[in-house]
Amino acid sequence: MTIYRVPVFIDVPAYTYTVQFEGETYRFVFTFNSRSQSWYVDIADDNDILIVAGQRLSNDFPLFRTRNQSAPPGMLVCISLEDDNADPDLAALGRRVRFLYFEASELPEAAATVSGLTITPS
Repeated sequence: MTIYRVPVFIDVPAYTYTVQFEGETYRFVFTFNSRSQSWYVDIADDNDILIVAGQRLSNDFPLFRTRNQSAPPGMLVCISLEDDNADPDLAALGRRVRFLYFEASELPEAAATVSGLTITPS
């Protein structure tokens, strides 16, 4: 199974970077909200067109529950390394919680790993 660990900066409350998935470039903007103790992400394509804005990062819950043609073709999801399944706070993202990308070809196998994902045949 091809799984990529999406880079995150530990204990940095806001940052931006670009990454390539399956041949396409995407810009990620991560922001930590201290009031809700939650991470949020914006994702744009290489033309800086927003694909998703203000999406809260939650464990075992794929970023794109509905398919967006501009979105990466695979699946982005946070997965906890511990059994507590608590959503990532400032210190947890990159430590206890990993932000992962599963390639599109791996989605049926990924469904067995991620409880919040349902695969529907097209």
